[in-house]
Amino acid sequence: TFVAKATDEKVLTINSATDAFHAIHPERCPYCRVPTNLCVCKHIPTLNLDTKLVLIMHRYETIRSTATAPLATQCLTNYEFYIHGYSDNRVDLTSITTDQSRRTLLLYPGETARTLSKNLLSEDTRPVNLIVPDGSWRQAKRMTKRIPGLDKAELVTLPEGGPETQWGLRRETKSGGLATFEAIARAYGILEGYEIQ
Repeated sequence: TFVAKATDEKVLTINSATDAFHAIHPERCPYCRVPTNLCVCKHIPTLNLDTKLVLIMHRYETIRSTATAPLATQCLTNYEFYIHGYSDNRVDLTSITTDQSRRTLLLYPGETARTLSKNLLSEDTRPVNLIVPDGSWRQAKRMTKRIPGLDKAELVTLPEGGPETQWGLRRETKSGGLATFEAIARAYGILEGYEIQ
């Protein structure tokens, strides 16, 4: 069911990530990344939403058992998935960020980031491409500067004051830091409605 939700191009990228992960962690489900006896894949709903997730995973994240972002691609049908960090297969998002039929938002708390809110969304009602870099803070920052096209996206951040992370998979180095899946879920709560979160 996981692969069936993706286009052929996405399957190659997703399969390379899941194959790399499974080779190192054969005791874990390659899709939800939890121990196989606790696999949650059959409980993940399928969501057909207007917002398109564009997930850019750093290549070092593909093998981490604590990587949560792949869960988002399990439940969303409208997504694109890229692996950043290979010199022979560079990510270029220019075609996504210059598509005038959609508004492109980059979820990253940079200096110029605006708070993602209903008011922000009301300024431009086109369907949204939500680009999310997945990696350490340092890797994510580099991605935002190195990947062609990202300079064309609107930088957004989540509202301050939300609950602390519920996952506890990694020690957060920044106040208010969240697992990537949590950040995606909270963003979708604003973009698509709280019930989606």
